[in-house]
Amino acid sequence: MRSLVRLRSLALSIALVATTAACTSHAVDRQDDESPVLVRIGRVETIEWPVSIEAGGVLRGRLTAEISSRILAPVSVVHVRAGDRVRRGQPLIELDAAELQAQASRGTSSLRAADLGARAAAADSAGAEAALALARSTHARIRRLHEQRSATDQELDEAAGALAAAEARVTAVRAQANAARAALEAAQAAARAGDIVAGYRTLTAPFDGIVTNRRIDPGAMAAPGATLLTIEDPGALRLHAQLDATRAAAIRPGAPAEIRIDSDGADAGWFAGRVVEIARVDPASQTFDIRIDPVAPPPAGWQSGLFGRARVRTGSRSALTAPAGSIIRRGQLTLTFVVSADERARLRAVRVGEAFDDRVEILAGLADGDRLVIDPPVRLADGAPVFTGGGQ
Repeated sequence: MRSLVRLRSLALSIALVATTAACTSHAVDRQDDESPVLVRIGRVETIEWPVSIEAGGVLRGRLTAEISSRILAPVSVVHVRAGDRVRRGQPLIELDAAELQAQASRGTSSLRAADLGARAAAADSAGAEAALALARSTHARIRRLHEQRSATDQELDEAAGALAAAEARVTAVRAQANAARAALEAAQAAARAGDIVAGYRTLTAPFDGIVTNRRIDPGAMAAPGATLLTIEDPGALRLHAQLDATRAAAIRPGAPAEIRIDSDGADAGWFAGRVVEIARVDPASQTFDIRIDPVAPPPAGWQSGLFGRARVRTGSRSALTAPAGSIIRRGQLTLTFVVSADERARLRAVRVGEAFDDRVEILAGLADGDRLVIDPPVRLADGAPVFTGGGQ
């Protein structure tokens, strides 16, 4: 019987020790859970918030050339395709030269004929001048003889008539020579025009750039003024953003702006820019083309034709803001850890607006002066104690 009592006492002692050990373990775990978490603290502040207008746009080259023909002619060869890099003076398109060459040949033949005509007129002029000199000499000699009564009146009259005829002949020949010279000048101009027109058969690149658009193929007819190719300078890009008249009225050339390109490999954030031009696109719809240049060389991923966004600053206003690193996004929720008066992190839902630099506008959920945890550690939980290591 005594043995049974001893066994029961031993079992009770073992159970009591186990219970005590378990309670001690839970207390230690709870104490570990309550250990303060080292965090960085930021404050909710009211600051001057920039007011801006945002619009979508497309990147284009600042220097753009639309290549077109000056004459109506069939296309023989197109040397480039869209995306090709070209150098200044490089041949791009060859037009059919048969008719152009015929025109140039006609101009050359006309020039040769006019030159021969001018030479013949010059020879006639020289002969008429010689005949006039002879008529003047004969008239003078007959007049002296007539004064000496060695020549009859008939001979004097004949000499005077011959002189008058020679003078008339010289006047006519001079007029013909002038006409021949004018015809020669006209033929020379026509020949030069023919050479110039013949030069139109080859369309060349006006500057170094990239072919961004090709609208013609061999065999098609090139019409004067119709765009055949488009070339842009890839080293100088600008964003063309479309704005309605109401929003465009708030923007002035020279206004600071930002550019963001939404494309794979090129979206590296907002880049500083400046409004350089405001051009009306459609007077009927009162739509304006706002042209924005980046103030620094753009990234290599930027290319003509990419879609982007422009943000133009038009003023400022007071706004409640928080550090951007304090905002947590979990699915559809936007949260932040607010440090309470008892130095504990309290998870709170907030509603945020747009971001600028390293701050985010707070629309609801926080008050001016609230302390927030910046870049909260993964192990930080709602209600956990925190400390800043001697900071705020």
